[in-house]
Amino acid sequence: MYEGQKVQFDEPTYHGSMHNRNQRSGLTGFLIEKNIAKNEKQATYILLGILGLCIVVIAFYISTTAKPEVFTEEEIAILESGRPR
Repeated sequence: MYEGQKVQFDEPTYHGSMHNRNQRSGLTGFLIEKNIAKNEKQATYILLGILGLCIVVIAFYISTTAKPEVFTEEEIAILESGRPR
C-alpha cells in the first residue's frame, strides 16, 4: 500500500557530538591553554610522562620503606615452639 513512500517525522534532528574541538576540557585543555603543550597529542604525552614518573616515585618509596621483620634467635625459638612469650 505505501511501497516506495518515505515516512517523514517532524522532530528536531541531532547531528553527532556536541563536542567542539576548539573548546577542550580536562587536563589536556589546561595544558594547551597554559601553552605547556601545543596540541592535544603533545598534552597526552606530557600526562603519560607525569603518570610514569608518579609510578616510579611510588615504587621507589614502597621499596625503601618496606623493611623485612627481623627476628632474634630467641623469638624464632618461641615462634617455632608455639608457646606465648
